[in-house]
Amino acid sequence: LILEKSKRDAAVSSATDATTNFVISKYCELFKLKHHTNPEIQPKDAGIAKRIAKTLTKEKVELYLQGYFQLPDAWLFKQRHPLGAFESKLNEVVVFVQTGNFITNKQSQMTDSSVSNMQLLDEVRKEKPA
Repeated sequence: LILEKSKRDAAVSSATDATTNFVISKYCELFKLKHHTNPEIQPKDAGIAKRIAKTLTKEKVELYLQGYFQLPDAWLFKQRHPLGAFESKLNEVVVFVQTGNFITNKQSQMTDSSVSNMQLLDEVRKEKPA
């Protein structure tokens, strides 16, 4: 029983390693297409790729990485699409890939401003005698 578990764990580890390598190679390929140079892969990037490989299939990795490099996000472009941001913005990438919707920082700020203005207007109306 222990030997079988050990074999299973080795198989899972081998599959994860293969997917980790796929994550890194696909990331490098898409990075080069976007930025016309190869990225520097640091040890922390390999750890990020390993975490991603544990939760996503190769198909999803490819789809989401393509979406990541297509996001119309000025900050990502300025930062040159770090792998850590892919991991932290994964839900944002998924929504973009599946719906095409993306909310810019400017849109978010405008919504915040609009809500603040409406709250202020409501307070002024409540204070005004009838």
